[in-house]
Amino acid sequence: MASVLDELGLDPDLAGALDDPQWDGVIKESMDDGLALDGDDRRAYVVAGEGHDGRVALFGPVITDLPELEPSLELWDGLVKVMRAPGFFELKRSRTERPRPPPESVLDSMAS
Repeated sequence: MASVLDELGLDPDLAGALDDPQWDGVIKESMDDGLALDGDDRRAYVVAGEGHDGRVALFGPVITDLPELEPSLELWDGLVKVMRAPGFFELKRSRTERPRPPPESVLDSMAS
């Protein structure tokens, strides 16, 4: 994780916050805020942002593969456009495959 933070130009010491219980309350408060925007039938994967008529939240995205940078940015831009569309309510597609997590080596490099 420290190496990822360093690559992003952020303080690598921030990786210590990962297991620091002092942040639990802040995270719970943030999750409660997102769930209040999106409804109580969701429990995770909430993205909140500015919508057409104020703050909105969406459940997702749920993806099967970890995308490269450019497709990730395109996905984010699409989410922002959907959140800002007047009258937008819901979008869903049935899963056709199980999520495929990245190889352990990628996860290990993110955790160190």
